[in-house]
Parts: sequence; C-alpha cells; structure tokens
Amino acid sequence: MANEAEIEVEMGWVYLPTKFFDEKILLERPEYTIEIEQGHIKTRMNEGYYSSRPALYDSLTEWLNMYFHGLNLVQRKTFSIHRSGLVRFYPDGRSDTTLVIEDMYHKHSVDHIELSCTDDEGQVHDSRRERIDATKKLAELSAKHHEDRTARKILNSFYDAFKDPGNEFVYLLEIWEALRAKLQGRNSALAILEISEPELDWLYVLTCKKPLKQGRHRGRSESLREATLEELDEARTIVRNMIIMYLQFLEAPAAKS
Repeated sequence: MANEAEIEVEMGWVYLPTKFFDEKILLERPEYTIEIEQGHIKTRMNEGYYSSRPALYDSLTEWLNMYFHGLNLVQRKTFSIHRSGLVRFYPDGRSDTTLVIEDMYHKHSVDHIELSCTDDEGQVHDSRRERIDATKKLAELSAKHHEDRTARKILNSFYDAFKDPGNEFVYLLEIWEALRAKLQGRNSALAILEISEPELDWLYVLTCKKPLKQGRHRGRSESLREATLEELDEARTIVRNMIIMYLQFLEAPAAKS
C-alpha cells in the first residue's frame, strides 16, 4: 500500500471568462505551484501536506478569489471561479477523482486597449507589459492578505461597484467608511492611506452631494443625472488608491502587531 509521501493530490478550479488573464500565471510556493491558464487552475502537492490541512481547499479558494479581486483593481472584468475537483495520483499509475460541480455566472466585459509609446530618450514603453506586471503585483498583495477581514470587504465592494454600476458610488463610499473604521478614525485613516482632505471632500461630493443616479442620497433630489465618465474615473481612482495603500500598510510590521 502506498504511503502518503508517494501519493500526490491535485486540486482544481475553473474560471470564466477563460481569457481573464493575458498570459499563463505560475505562482511558486514551497510546497506546490499554482498554474492558471485558459479557464483552469490547478495545484499539485504531497498527500501528507494536503491531509494535514483539512481546510486547505477552502483556504486556497479564498486566496484565489482575492487574487482575482486584486487584478480587478486595474483591469475591471467580471469573473467567476469555482472548484472543479480533486485528483489523487498513486505511484502505480492509478488515480481517483472527486468532482465538485458548482453553478457559474459570466458577464462579458470590454478588454483593454494596449498602447506602446516612445519617450524623448527613445525608450519604448509597452502599456500591455506594464499593465500585466502591475496587476500581478496587486493580485499577489491582495491574495497575501486574504485573511484580513477589511481587505476582503473593500476588495469585494470595489468589485460590486463594477458589477452594479447603478449603485457604484454607494459601494465606493462603503470602502472609505470601512477603512475609516478599521484605521481608528478619519485623521488616522487619511494619514495611513495618504489621502488629502481635498481628495476626500471631493469623494463625498461625488458620492453624496451631487444629484447623480449612482450616488448614495438619490432621494434628496428630484432631478438626477448619470455620472460622467470623468466623475466615475475620479471616484474610482481615489478609492483604488485607498485600497492599495491599505494593502501596503498591512505589509508594515506595526500592522501585524
């Protein structure tokens, strides 16, 4: 009979859209490597490592969801990710599979426009490569802190703002309010997140005071209009920067104490 050291376990997930990533993702860990490509995610490890961690499948699923949410700070795409099954591979060539069937939901979104430009010194800047590298860094940082409740909440809210554009400013303001509570008040939060008073005031104007259909206090005005693309972009940028600064704050030793 094979012992645990000779058996390998492969966990799998599926995601939509299958072209969510621009290239194959390899995430190296001491005990395993996560591969993400063309709608499939898989990781293989020693049976002993897997069996000693009963909640590992759930934990990695949450980690992957946060990884995808981190990507969405830059690329803003709808996604769904679900477990697809677990396979055990035995040294004699046998394998057994446990399937997991879950509902999936998918909504199409617009892809990015890629640009390359040359600066005054003749150096070429590839927006596609830079965007891919930036999203990877944010995704890893987001997933690293998947156990932090506030990080999960604000990333989920940023994603909800994209999925539910009719209430976008409501979700974006929720993010500031969650961070303000976590960081012990307005002044402390502003300092840690490196947000200026004028930026925060403008966020309140956009989300609460202007007569916008996406705003929080829509019942206070009889005449509402759609937010302009500029107004949407301004609010998203302020809140996105807050999220990134909070994730970076979690990297500091003081945040872990």
